[in-house]
Amino acid sequence: MSSSSNVRPSIIFVDDDPMLLSSTRRRLTLVARNWDLHFADSGAAALEICKGVVPSAVVTDMRMPGMDGAVLLKEIQRYFPESIRIIFSGQTDQDALIQAHSVAHSILAKPCDADQIYQALQLSLEIQSRLGDPEIRRFVTSGRTIPVSTSSIFDILSLLREPDVSPKKIGESVRNDLGLYAYILKIINSSHFGMRSPVCDIDQAILLLGASQLRTIVCGLKLAHALSPTLDKNLCTEVLETGILRAQKVLQLVQKHGKPKMFSDECYIASLFQDFGKLVLSVSAGSRYLQIIEHSRHQASSLVDLEREAFRCTHAEVGAYLLSLWSFPSSVIRSICRHEDLQSSVQEEPETVEDFVRIASTR
Repeated sequence: MSSSSNVRPSIIFVDDDPMLLSSTRRRLTLVARNWDLHFADSGAAALEICKGVVPSAVVTDMRMPGMDGAVLLKEIQRYFPESIRIIFSGQTDQDALIQAHSVAHSILAKPCDADQIYQALQLSLEIQSRLGDPEIRRFVTSGRTIPVSTSSIFDILSLLREPDVSPKKIGESVRNDLGLYAYILKIINSSHFGMRSPVCDIDQAILLLGASQLRTIVCGLKLAHALSPTLDKNLCTEVLETGILRAQKVLQLVQKHGKPKMFSDECYIASLFQDFGKLVLSVSAGSRYLQIIEHSRHQASSLVDLEREAFRCTHAEVGAYLLSLWSFPSSVIRSICRHEDLQSSVQEEPETVEDFVRIASTR
């Protein structure tokens, strides 16, 4: 199914427990009236459904007899790269769940509220529909290549071999790679870690994960994904440095208004990752995108207009889409997705994450 069409999204739910599957069917029928819902009691049955339906998303239990959820999603990733892939699980084997992130965009705790499932998917589907180029949409959703530098992986693994290395020292290295930064936040904020509120601070995330689980994450990235040894260093530096500067400005503004820490963290992340989509596009479109950036600079053309002409979407939408798949807070995602539209309307008294990021971006 082309996500940009008017066809209703087809969502497949998979669980070998008939009572939970029946309960999920009952609850989702009430809240997800704009979806075509399909239900399967095994991985094999889900693949049979896929013979007649191209899934917009597959939400599956992890532990099932025969084909488990991770194996099923690997098949979905292979044959339906545009499909969103979510696992819900009640198991506590953290290493197994961390490894499952290589095929799952996000992992939800089981049992999972119907509204939570709906909200987790609907925002991603909405943004996905804005990505007009099917190749870009397929590339980002497939998750086979992510904007993480190979050199960053080896740097972290080297640090982890040092005795008594501190989380702060590892965090300093992670901060130099926004792709790795985002991927670690994706995992620590998965519901199987049981965080009461989103973790946005990378030092805290590393401390909570511990060296063993961080090594599992980094090694998993190295093995399961095509990384980006050719990420343009100048672009990476520019996106990182402007993001840090913007994030520092927004923190000052938030502190001036006396906002709570969680709100402050979300403003910081929304500012830091505002141009994350540029890195994603540079990986997916390669030198073609770098040429577009250069053309924008030398010809004084609007980068957004050039992006829409070339890809029928903007870096803001691409970055927001990937981070929505990785279950970043919705306030962060909406701010990133809309940041190119936010420049023209600045309110005196900011209230939302979007407001604060917009004001900080214009100063």
